Amino acid sequence: MRPTQAPTKILVTGGSGFIGSWVIRKLLDRPYRVRASVRSSTKGEFLCALFEDSLEKFEYVIVPDIEADDAFDEALEGIHAVQHIASPLTGNPDELVGAAVNGTMSMLRSVARRGNDVQRVVVTSSAATLMEPKPYPCVYTEADWNLIAPKALESSDATPLQKYNASKTLAERAAWDFIKDKKFDLVTVLPTLVIGPVIHKVESREKLSYSLAQLYDGLSHEKTPGATFGNWVDVRDVAECHVLAMERDEAAGQRIIASAGAASWQLIYDAINTTTPTLRDIPRGLPGEIDEGKPRWTFKSEKVQKLGLQYKTLVESARDSVISMREHGW
Repeated sequence: MRPTQAPTKILVTGGSGFIGSWVIRKLLDRPYRVRASVRSSTKGEFLCALFEDSLEKFEYVIVPDIEADDAFDEALEGIHAVQHIASPLTGNPDELVGAAVNGTMSMLRSVARRGNDVQRVVVTSSAATLMEPKPYPCVYTEADWNLIAPKALESSDATPLQKYNASKTLAERAAWDFIKDKKFDLVTVLPTLVIGPVIHKVESREKLSYSLAQLYDGLSHEKTPGATFGNWVDVRDVAECHVLAMERDEAAGQRIIASAGAASWQLIYDAINTTTPTLRDIPRGLPGEIDEGKPRWTFKSEKVQKLGLQYKTLVESARDSVISMREHGW
């Protein structure tokens, strides 16, 4: 199918979130026209202020419940591609699985029913969908599926993390099953831990994304030299990956990993402490002792690099994360 190119109009669901706001910025810079779906006018007006220099190309619609069967029907008028980044709004792990699947399927059904001009849908999935347990050290690729995650739901004592992993796996597999006989194609983006600067509205530090909350905690409370952070990627690169996945013909029907590398906490401390000008009050740990805490699992991320993405360095990403959090008063 012919890839989507500017200046067509793109629907971005979850546009007021960490990844979604950066996807909108990347699209407006291309320049595409963007319609963002948000859950409230407050979130929409914040985006209007954020993108005030591009208001002739930006608009928003309110979709209060992304699980509703017809949630996106009206939002799809005149849309040529969809960036589906919205995630279910639930703090209850027991509701997460159904909400994740229903939110994704609601969008895809709307596209099939009302998206007459839609050529491609890009869905934000997660590297968690890949991580079937393997002997360490191991490398995950787009061919892997975390099929053990849904099986954990059979146990009454499944952890919140297991339920999250199951929700992402089931939602993505449902998407691929649905797309088989449709006139539009699908690409899924699978990021690891996403860090980087915040441009969306965050009411308090407690509302930070999981990955940024982990980063904040490790900068506020020094970790031991052997402590593992995980595999990471910058939010700006994740956003660029979404746009390339939409634009490039060879991305059609692909799962695409977004992961810049593996990091111990010591590697993060060393990276931030090498920046100029110096950032104050960053833990030092044991400089140079970076290998002990590196995760023994990594991700093969060559596919997106062949599409043209060049990853930001950990120095740049971690530094910009810290500066952004401090600018917000955290």
